[in-house]
Amino acid sequence: MTARRAALYARVSTDEQVEKYGLDAQVTELRALATARQYAVVEEFVDEGVSGAVLDRPALTRLRDLVAAKGVDVVLTMDADRLSRDLVNHLLVLDELTRAGVGLEFPSHTVDPSAEGQFREQVLGAVAQLERAKIRSRTARGRREKARRGLHPTGKAPFGYRRDEAAVGGLAVDPDEANVVRRLFEWVADGAAIRAVAARLDAQGVTPRESARWSRATVRKMLWSDLYTGTGVYNRLDKSGAAATVRAESEWIRYKVTPIVSVGLAERARAQLDRNKHLLRGRPARRVFLLGGLAVCGGCGRRMHGDTRRARTTYRCEGRILPKPDRCNFRAFADDLEPRVWDALVGVIQDPDILAPTARASRLGIDARRVDAATEVAELTRALDKVTTNRNRLVDLYVDGRLDRADLDAREPKLKAELDRLTRAVAEAQARVAVGHADADRHAAVVAYCKLVARGIARLDPAQRQAFARKVLTRVVVHEGRVEVEGVFNLALGTDGEKPQQPQGGVMVTPSPRSNHYSLRLTVDLGEPACQG
Repeated sequence: MTARRAALYARVSTDEQVEKYGLDAQVTELRALATARQYAVVEEFVDEGVSGAVLDRPALTRLRDLVAAKGVDVVLTMDADRLSRDLVNHLLVLDELTRAGVGLEFPSHTVDPSAEGQFREQVLGAVAQLERAKIRSRTARGRREKARRGLHPTGKAPFGYRRDEAAVGGLAVDPDEANVVRRLFEWVADGAAIRAVAARLDAQGVTPRESARWSRATVRKMLWSDLYTGTGVYNRLDKSGAAATVRAESEWIRYKVTPIVSVGLAERARAQLDRNKHLLRGRPARRVFLLGGLAVCGGCGRRMHGDTRRARTTYRCEGRILPKPDRCNFRAFADDLEPRVWDALVGVIQDPDILAPTARASRLGIDARRVDAATEVAELTRALDKVTTNRNRLVDLYVDGRLDRADLDAREPKLKAELDRLTRAVAEAQARVAVGHADADRHAAVVAYCKLVARGIARLDPAQRQAFARKVLTRVVVHEGRVEVEGVFNLALGTDGEKPQQPQGGVMVTPSPRSNHYSLRLTVDLGEPACQG
């Protein structure tokens, strides 16, 4: 007589691993059960670290395929909740086994195909589902408590960190992965799209933790995670319903970790993500629009988009599709608008002093403030030295016995208060001197930046002009008769002393800034034919 063919199935979830639910013990006991019942084991299926609520499990899927191909006569598993902790999924697998004529056996009993047996399996499935809910509740409660104690609550360390209970928040920075995280934020802050960042990381041979390649979802999730700026957040989402919802902020649990990127860099990257929604959306235009994604209607504040469907190419307000009275039909002719904005931008590059309200007033004002602050520091320091000397003399008189304690107590507090006031005043004045030096450095940097850019700006083609405008400009507000141009020069005079790079292929490329920016605000006059309401 031929022995019945048996398949063994064992499963343990991550939560059960924490509770020491032995996977090896399951397999050992199932092998012994097969031997005792004289079954021939054809294959063993093991799902490790997979929730019983999920039907699409690697090993279970292969087992179901084997059952469908009638390659097995009986399936052995420890109990019903190993197959599934969801009642519907449990009954689905049971139905597949019954239709294929495959038996299901546990160490405690064999499944009875009768109505009574089916009812018993339904009860066991419901019990398994209840146990799953209890496990989830215990796990969530434990993680909340861990977060309240200031530790990262989930099992796996995020990319850029590794588990270390002695570190802040229980996470230590992984140097190699942290460098990848910083590059990722810097690329986006410099204007790169998420898709391009993912492709660049793949090309460099960097792999994420959970898959072989980087996806846009993975990059976007990292960019919006506050963990990388030093603050983790747990209990933000409520996943108990059909769809996850955001809990009230008072229910969030925050904990500290060692930051990998600065808050400023993260904010610039996230702001660029918002800009990319306008700059990179839609199909590529047949014509390169210099101000594509930057132009804003001065009348209603909505975005303006390039339109080539008419005799004259225009920028049209997106409010044109709205019903009356909210409709806005404002438009600007591209061949009038673009050259004037570009010429104004080139004018700034060729003469950066026009960034100031009057020529050279910016640098002269900076120098004047620095002189005033330095003079104030010198005067306050002399006054502080004088008060310090008087207080020391007073103490010496008391020590020598020429001054009694009552006189000391009456005179010393006034000198102490004056000493404290002058000490604070000196510190504030020194801070103003430092700000003056920083302003001077920033002004010198923008001049150097513009000189470097000016070398190749005349050779840019339309696509390169657009790329440069998107690096420098943040918004172009178009009104009837004038345009308000806003932008920011990112100056690479940060803590690492980087300097602007040479133009590459005619396009100016700058390193990611650390803290230095120089605002650009211009008003460009337009002729009457340039715009129409």
